[in-house]
Amino acid sequence: MKKIILPFLLLISAMSFAQQKMSCCAASATESFAQLASSKEFVLSHPLPLPFTFTSENGNAITFKAPDGTDAYGWEIKAKQPTNNYLFVIHEYWGLNDYIKKESETLWNDLGNVNVIALDLYDKKIATTREDAGKFMQAVTTERASAIINGAINYAGANAKIYTIGWCFGGGWSLQATLLAGKQAYGCVMYYGMPEKDTNEEQLQYVHDIFNQLGKAVKIDEKLMNAATVLGACGTAFAMRYIRANIQGGIEIGFDAATANLIAAQTVKGAAELLLKKGTHPEHEIDKVTTPKGCTIAGLNEMEHQGFSSSLIKGLVASYNKIGKD
Repeated sequence: MKKIILPFLLLISAMSFAQQKMSCCAASATESFAQLASSKEFVLSHPLPLPFTFTSENGNAITFKAPDGTDAYGWEIKAKQPTNNYLFVIHEYWGLNDYIKKESETLWNDLGNVNVIALDLYDKKIATTREDAGKFMQAVTTERASAIINGAINYAGANAKIYTIGWCFGGGWSLQATLLAGKQAYGCVMYYGMPEKDTNEEQLQYVHDIFNQLGKAVKIDEKLMNAATVLGACGTAFAMRYIRANIQGGIEIGFDAATANLIAAQTVKGAAELLLKKGTHPEHEIDKVTTPKGCTIAGLNEMEHQGFSSSLIKGLVASYNKIGKD
């Protein structure tokens, strides 16, 4: 099964609209998000869903027991071959409608070798108007939603490897489902939602461990999200531009394009791994390979004379300022 874990730790990220409108009460993260249904601006930001009917030959409605003995509901597509991989899909504002069922089947087809269960946190209620959507979202209690999710975890079984994905209202509950799954949780995708407010160090470390399966996770202050976008996302393009220039230079000094590409990419990979493994500053490692009157220092000085470092810094700042203006 393809991993669907996000490469960056976004536990404390949330859409800025939610942060601006959230009241300062002691409600849970998911209940705070539900309070946004009282905001006219939030309500009008959701276009009414167009009429749509989805027919599936693979999915079926299911009923399972919540831990409190009540019935809980969902829509399941079983894997073609027996597997312990489970993806919980959690609907957004409108409920478990045919759009969510279609998206669930798309994920089932794309991922392969996974049982997909779209959970119904609205208990069979589907909204077709903004008023109903807001009413249903605000009616969801932490106790009831947690009971439904725990029921689904029990339904999947003790050996299940559980992944979660959700949008808007479901984004926050995707994170909650991951926390409830504990050691059975293998991945979490939040398409925005309210950040968790009442976490302990054990929970944070566990979620860190999930994201660390793909690389290095870091927790940052939300006010640095724009900066993180520039440094981590735009930075990928900036690094590619450096590699491209390195390749062009390699061709000019005698290599064919394929060989220059390989050497340039491997050099960047090696330099990055050196910093990640040792935790040293780049200048410390530069000093180790820079000999007096050598070719390395000659090249470095010429690059700096031409504005290499300053142009990169200016590019980062320009990208950051662009985000702020838009």
